[in-house]
Amino acid sequence: SSGQEISCLLEIYREAFLPRLASFETVDAIIDRPRIVAAEGATWSFFRGLDEPQAAWMRDSFEDASWETGPAPFAFPGVATAATQLNDMQGNYTSLYLRRRFTREGAGPHEGLVLAVRADDAFVAHVNGKEVGRRYAGKPGSTLPHDAVADDFHWDPLIPERILLDPNILREGENVLAIPGVNFSRRDADFFLSAAMEAGPPDAEEKARRTCQLLVGLHETSPRDEEKLTYLEGRRLQLEGNYPDAAGKFRELVGAGAVGKEPFLRLAECLRSA
Repeated sequence: SSGQEISCLLEIYREAFLPRLASFETVDAIIDRPRIVAAEGATWSFFRGLDEPQAAWMRDSFEDASWETGPAPFAFPGVATAATQLNDMQGNYTSLYLRRRFTREGAGPHEGLVLAVRADDAFVAHVNGKEVGRRYAGKPGSTLPHDAVADDFHWDPLIPERILLDPNILREGENVLAIPGVNFSRRDADFFLSAAMEAGPPDAEEKARRTCQLLVGLHETSPRDEEKLTYLEGRRLQLEGNYPDAAGKFRELVGAGAVGKEPFLRLAECLRSA
């Protein structure tokens, strides 16, 4: 939907413009966004689908030292967001195989992770050798050959496919994520594949760390954005439990006519908690 597209674009632009902060909403979005277990720009092992990979390639026991490595997203043609460009894909192969190990630490017995996959066109996702989701890639449980093609186009890879993972397939410690991405045809004009792993909202310590990072970055920008600095100081004090001083920062912004509802909402939170 158009709403999802706008949200995804906002996430991309918020990261691209750091340390500058466009609005109070941007500040909150960065501080409060889900914890990232595996970032989208992380390095993956990858195999170009010129022939079949070994049968056990998606399992944790598979040794992928002979595979190439590179950061996601993987794409052609060379769009601005592509970290690894597949300049040889068009006309030569339709599949790209990705593998990456990730660590799950300190999760409760019922806490799952969310896998966010952006693909143009099809994909199948495996965790520890078990299929967890697919789109436009044949019947669930079926194995795709290296020269498979997608069942349909997917026009907008900006919008991720979010898959809530069953906690029972996750292990404490190291896990393996494996994803084959599939294009609509060998002659298709474009391809895109990327993924990230999210793990619920951040705790207070992580929020405080992010707030300090934003404060340091914003202090180094020129000209200084005094309103955002005041808001960040207020959020830092609020996270520390210093509600009276935090309320003073937000009240200062409200009194100065700052644009945005966030200072009003934070002021109300602090007054309730004081």
